Amino acid sequence: MTQTAIQRAVTIAGSQEKLAEAIGVTQGLVSQWCNGATIATRHFAAIEQATKVTAGELLVDEMAKANSAKRATDPNPPARRTSAAQGKAAETTGVSVLRTDQREAG
Repeated sequence: MTQTAIQRAVTIAGSQEKLAEAIGVTQGLVSQWCNGATIATRHFAAIEQATKVTAGELLVDEMAKANSAKRATDPNPPARRTSAAQGKAAETTGVSVLRTDQREAG
């Protein structure tokens, strides 16, 4: 299994407790991050400074978590949105043709 950026940061620091001490948070908060809780961006710079795990790496993982959570709760998945968008395009085209025909007839 691939390590997340925060898991790599913990490994580099030596433990959750050592990372927490280095960045000024509690070990419990680091544990929450390792278990999937959102890492506030205000902590990124300190994590990067303490471990060299970049803010960009942390952000990529946070975005992946957010996208995964959104997909899991999306009542209108992309496949359905595409169909709805196609339907709207057809409606718009139909109206457009109708208006053109009305202008030609008038």
